[in-house]
Amino acid sequence: MNQRVAVMLLALFFLFALVPLAESANTPTELIPIISGSPVQAIAVAPNTNIYAGTFGSGIFRSVDNGETWADRNAELTDKDVFALVTNSHGTIFAGTFGGGVYRSSDDAAHWVQVNNGLGCTEIISLEAGHDGCLYAGTSNDGVYFSLNDGDSWTHSGLRDTYVSTIAANSNGDVFAGTSHGIYRSVDGRSTWTLENTGLTCKDVWAIAVHPAGDLFAATNGCGVYRSADNGTTCSQANTGLTSKNVGSLAICHSGDIFAGTTRGVSRSTDNGVSWVNVEGDLPIEAVRCLTVNGDGQIVAGTIKGGVFRSKSLAPIPENPGENLSASEQH
Repeated sequence: MNQRVAVMLLALFFLFALVPLAESANTPTELIPIISGSPVQAIAVAPNTNIYAGTFGSGIFRSVDNGETWADRNAELTDKDVFALVTNSHGTIFAGTFGGGVYRSSDDAAHWVQVNNGLGCTEIISLEAGHDGCLYAGTSNDGVYFSLNDGDSWTHSGLRDTYVSTIAANSNGDVFAGTSHGIYRSVDGRSTWTLENTGLTCKDVWAIAVHPAGDLFAATNGCGVYRSADNGTTCSQANTGLTSKNVGSLAICHSGDIFAGTTRGVSRSTDNGVSWVNVEGDLPIEAVRCLTVNGDGQIVAGTIKGGVFRSKSLAPIPENPGENLSASEQH
């Protein structure tokens, strides 16, 4: 199958595989409209607490008030199909696009510059900022690249002819790549990769997250969540209470609570993945494509129908999405 077609089908899967959430008022949430009809593929929070949302077709949006208002930030961003966003400890923002490669912003997303020198594939599916300052990029058909100079130049790391849907790094410097073949591990992300699939009965890995205690969690398409207590060498399913096994995203709070974005909203585990419960509330029929945690410890979720949720009630949704942008920022 053509790689571009495969990626489009991956995005469309979440659009059509929607199941209603049960109605409850236990954890109220409110939809913040970004732009009508644009799937939110990536969410990132900068050290200054600003939130960035990458959409499929409408570029990047920024909120400076924890999601109350949004404005597009697409200056010099010529490719608006954004699949990945990441910020480093200095506040530099990187965007991975499907065709335009990697873009970098050093001024809070006011302007963007392409940084593709050395990239053999510009269809970027995933990004990760390692603890040592190394930046990793996962591609649609050419494996993993890394950069030691904030994207000024890139070097191929391995896994050629491989679709890399997610990359995660732990504090020891180990780097994990989630692919359609399972999980690969590298001791530094820059040379040798080893396939670590013992216990992984479903090989289509969409997200990887590292728990503060050291356990590794992997989200899969169709088999739910897997947990590894030995740095990825072996893993086992951790799905008790998980109402959907189509899991596209993971986020872990500093407290250790784990959140999984699925085609039935968000599920939460407070016991290291032993059991899960739905985070129910005012969430409408939405498939969650991406998750992150903001500076206040709130979960921020991007949905495939074009909205962002936050785990706390927000102002009512205006009838016209444009009214939710401040007058000075609306374009």
